[in-house]
Amino acid sequence: MREEFPGSVKIVVADRTGNVCSNPDCRAHTSGPQADPARALNLGVVAHITAASPGGPRYDPALTSEQRSSAENAIWLCQNCAKLVDNDPTQFTVDLMRDWKRRVEEEALCHIGKTSPFTNQQRYSLFNDLQKYVKVHMRPVIPLEHEQADFMIVEWSPDNIWVNKDSGHHVQVPATWVRKVYASTDSAPAILLLDGRLQWISGRGPSVQGVWRLLPDAPSPGPDGQFGIERIVSMYDPEATELQEQFGCQWVPCGVVSYALTQGMHVFYGADGRYFRMMEDNRIQLSPTP
Repeated sequence: MREEFPGSVKIVVADRTGNVCSNPDCRAHTSGPQADPARALNLGVVAHITAASPGGPRYDPALTSEQRSSAENAIWLCQNCAKLVDNDPTQFTVDLMRDWKRRVEEEALCHIGKTSPFTNQQRYSLFNDLQKYVKVHMRPVIPLEHEQADFMIVEWSPDNIWVNKDSGHHVQVPATWVRKVYASTDSAPAILLLDGRLQWISGRGPSVQGVWRLLPDAPSPGPDGQFGIERIVSMYDPEATELQEQFGCQWVPCGVVSYALTQGMHVFYGADGRYFRMMEDNRIQLSPTP
């Protein structure tokens, strides 16, 4: 028996993405107006992360009927991407699709209530200097050691700028996130000042790569924000203990963190983009070079 999603689940799953495809390489808008002023177009599909019935892509027999038809097992995709993920379940795994779902919802939350500081005409004027395949500085970028590192523009429009790092990670920066643009000079590239931060999120496990992600809360100016945004934890915090055991992380006094970074250590950033700082004696948890 095929477990379908109820109408209420379809609505909430679409709304939680802002009605865009969850595939980070797509992000197509899935709704818009028809010629008839009383009707709208919808090109989105609520797809199953694990299949609706036995024999389907990524089917999980351990799920109950309620779990299989719940919002947690649903992902919003455009019609093209929905067919793509079901035709190649080996490449498009459950973990990958859950990561897509989490990321698109984080992005949608960050965009709620934000308006661009520029009109379309101003965007064209400001962004016209941002040519493809040239490098730009992004600020703020966390960890701070990447602040002076360049990102390359791979595409741009008045609504979005796509950049990548030499690590190969592509980042889509919506125009609403760009607070100010400092034009390039003969001696320096352009600078994009962000409303929020571009954050490196540490990978978990030997086969998991880290990613760049836009997050809404900017770090504090000055020394307090040099490593980003902290999460105060106890030495006995279960997640901190797990990190220490799994990755060889260790607690280092704040005063020697800068030196430790020159010796091959790295600040470890969790899935929320925050680093661990011990509440008892002001130490930061670092991890060795991966």
